[in-house]
Amino acid sequence: MKTFTKSALTLFTAAALSTAAFANEDALAEAQSRVDAIASQLESMGAEVDSTVDLNEAATPIEKEAALSAKYDELQAQLESLQAQTAE
Repeated sequence: MKTFTKSALTLFTAAALSTAAFANEDALAEAQSRVDAIASQLESMGAEVDSTVDLNEAATPIEKEAALSAKYDELQAQLESLQAQTAE
């Protein structure tokens, strides 16, 4: 019975970890898509865009997602500035 319990616990832990890994990959893909989308929008408006994000410096998926989110915020500010200029 102890062996069964250990095996079941090990299987449950492995399943939980793999699910978390897939969730992190999905979040990274979504964050990258947001950066790509806003960069495309800026380029279509004639702006010079640097949408590169160095993900090699980030050690964890959470840090990578934070780096992408920071780049998105930077590009969002650039978009808002460009929109304000064209509205004048």
